Amino acid sequence: MGYRKGEKQMNNVLCEREVRLNIVRVECGEPLTLPLATLNRSCEFKRAYKRFFGGGVGNVRLGKTKGYHKLTKEYYQKYYQKPEVKKRMREYNQRPEVKKRKREYNQKPEVKKRMREYNQKPEVKKRMREYYQKYNQKPEVKKRMREYYQKPEVKKRMREYNQRPEVKKRKREYYQKRKIKMEKSK
Repeated sequence: MGYRKGEKQMNNVLCEREVRLNIVRVECGEPLTLPLATLNRSCEFKRAYKRFFGGGVGNVRLGKTKGYHKLTKEYYQKYYQKPEVKKRMREYNQRPEVKKRKREYNQKPEVKKRMREYNQKPEVKKRMREYYQKYNQKPEVKKRMREYYQKPEVKKRMREYNQRPEVKKRKREYYQKRKIKMEKSK
């Protein structure tokens, strides 16, 4: 019985090393050490593939896997945290043509709609709330907010806003509901 180039005569039994090596190569999208037909005839390879990639019944198909994308995502997250990359990105984003392009993109109705839908998701709202609570606890942010609200023009604008009838009505309703809720909880 003849074998194709690269196949080994092992009665469809591959050593563990060969199986692991080819699993890693499948994950990274690299060429295999043995033909795919040979690997598909091996029960050990199929079991290992299913264990690592959660595949169903059937032969293995090549291509980049979820694990590969996870590796590249981790790599890029680390890459964009480097100081020189951050500096380069900051400089790029400060260019007038880049700012203009981003502004135009963000003004498109379909983009606005998609962002609005995304920001309405409960997990996103929760994450943003946690982030802003943490951010607002920083001393420099507290100081900046305190200084802003102490400005005469800001105080005047807030006073004018709070004197509007609809605002007064809304506040009154809010505090009445809160009072009723507090009485029920006692």
